[in-house]
Amino acid sequence: PRVNGVFGVPYYTSVPENGLDNSGAFYRDVRAPGIAHVRTEEDIFNLSSLGSYDFNIGERGATAYYEAYFNRRETASNRGYAQFFPTVPSTNPTNPFGTSNAAIMAAAGRGFNATPVLPNYGIIDPVTKVEIDRFNVFAGLKGDISETWTYEAYVGYGYSEGSYRRQAFLSKEVAASLDAVYNDQGQLVCRDLANNPGCVAANLFTEDAMLNGILPADYINYVTAYTEGETTYDSVQFSGFATGELFDLPAGAVEAVIGAETRRESIDDLPDEQDRAGNIFNATAAGRTEGTDTVKEIFGELFVPVLEDSPYADELNLELSGRWTDYDSYGDDTTYRAAINWQVNDWLRLRGTQGTSFRAPTLYEQFLGDETGFANGQVDPCLNYTSVYEPGDTVYDNCAAVVPANFGENGSKGILTRTGGSDTLKAETSESYTYGFIIQPAELGLSVAVNWFDIRIENTVSSLSATGLLGACYSSVNFSSPFCSRIGARDQDGFISEIDSSFINVGVAESSGYDVDFAFEKAFNSWDLLIDGTITYIDEYNTEILGSVSNYEDHFAFPHWRGDMDIQANYKEWLVNWRIDYFGTTDEGPVYDPGTTNVDRVSSTKYQMYHTLAVSWEDDEHWEAVFTIRNIFDRDPPLVADGTGTVTANRFLNTLPGAGYPLYGRTFSLQARYKF
Repeated sequence: PRVNGVFGVPYYTSVPENGLDNSGAFYRDVRAPGIAHVRTEEDIFNLSSLGSYDFNIGERGATAYYEAYFNRRETASNRGYAQFFPTVPSTNPTNPFGTSNAAIMAAAGRGFNATPVLPNYGIIDPVTKVEIDRFNVFAGLKGDISETWTYEAYVGYGYSEGSYRRQAFLSKEVAASLDAVYNDQGQLVCRDLANNPGCVAANLFTEDAMLNGILPADYINYVTAYTEGETTYDSVQFSGFATGELFDLPAGAVEAVIGAETRRESIDDLPDEQDRAGNIFNATAAGRTEGTDTVKEIFGELFVPVLEDSPYADELNLELSGRWTDYDSYGDDTTYRAAINWQVNDWLRLRGTQGTSFRAPTLYEQFLGDETGFANGQVDPCLNYTSVYEPGDTVYDNCAAVVPANFGENGSKGILTRTGGSDTLKAETSESYTYGFIIQPAELGLSVAVNWFDIRIENTVSSLSATGLLGACYSSVNFSSPFCSRIGARDQDGFISEIDSSFINVGVAESSGYDVDFAFEKAFNSWDLLIDGTITYIDEYNTEILGSVSNYEDHFAFPHWRGDMDIQANYKEWLVNWRIDYFGTTDEGPVYDPGTTNVDRVSSTKYQMYHTLAVSWEDDEHWEAVFTIRNIFDRDPPLVADGTGTVTANRFLNTLPGAGYPLYGRTFSLQARYKF
């Protein structure tokens, strides 16, 4: 039901002063698979094998080793029984309305509250199945070159293969089945059987179809198909380096590392032919993603002891490193890092680093085949804009220039979005600075490290959402935002035709703040205690996207304060660890319903603390066991409102997956290992 004006989103607000509470089950069926299963059920199988062999090459020691991993993951995501809303042509003799504007629900289900109907009655499979196999193997050799130099080199190969399978209605077949006539025998048949062999016509106005959600099995078999796509990814890499002493200084030996690495990666994602042809009814289309890239790198590092046991420093060291990287797809660039480490005395250390980084666009960002999807039409800022904004407001004036004042009073429709890769993307580059100190009075068993960081990333690569593009465009004076070029023209009814969400370099991201690391160790007569933790304060986190600056700090997923602490007790063969994870408060600010002063939406989160207990036991030779209870107090992630806008986090229904909060309740695990 629509409540509070133009919004019909359930469970995002309540209006107690009107005696209406729309946060209950009447407005949201919590049994719906998409709601009940925030985390998809999955089966995982892992197998690993590691080995090494020591021997001599001449008079020098050497070790040959390998690492091999295999992983299989199967997921079955229940998206719920789809609803089937084809428009039946007025020429179809079963259409009793005499118009083709009758959108008929002829159902693969009657909504989330429907009692499921048996598959042999024509209900299509609501489950999307994904299977991924991944294999990695590395083999290497390391050893001594001389008394002061060592080497290591390895080759690696990785391969993964995945498939994704679902049942879907087919647009061409649905259209052919609805273009129906009665034949001479009075049977309903498809009009164009010559071009649609095997076509099955169906009467969607029967009691079974309209009221019971049942379609004939032969019709379902004709208008649906199991679509299956496959993705393969493989990589080959080689890396090798040598490290040792160059020469001596009064404070010690100057040490160096020199090495090289090369990687070749390829991806091939082939959606089902029906997806590639855009023949999935009321759904997206996807193109093939195929590409290969090769990377070559040369790197070197220096460790220079400047002072030792001097009046000015117990120890002063300088570290320098550099790397040259060349991508076939992009080109080359160099990066560096410089660090200074000054042990002033036995309890105070000062340190600082400055460096750069370089990330060329990934295979996915470069070669993603064009995909189409649909954004919710409610994201159009011009829907009912006269009840939301006032004349003179930028959004009001822009909307008034393109749509009438009553635009949106009859609803909205989905907006076609296109997303694809780009071979003109620039590489992301960054500069970072960190400075800090460590206080470590040995007699107290305490150490505290404080670091200030400042990081700036330029040419960030992103695929912007329809919400972000429309918001940036329509909030700019006279459509002056560069994002407006990615929004298609409006049709004769005022609806946006399409939006281009392909990958682009969007701007700058900056972050600064403080890290505090602390540790306390104490040995008692029969047991040892360790308290170890980290506290992070984000002072500033913002992005600049084509001239538009957004501040992220203190918003969803970016609390000012965040931290963790481990309290660990060690007694003989037993180790007990209690971990606390802390998330600070966040606030998106109040959001008002159009035409009201309602501020009841949940647009902020309180601080959250989650606890984990792990108990391990290990004998002297073979056995090890670990028992773990995660989220001991069974705390939910914070509740946020559907109707609250955010650009800092992915919101799913009423929570924030990906923000770090546990999505599982209290869970138990037991692991046992036997070494031989």
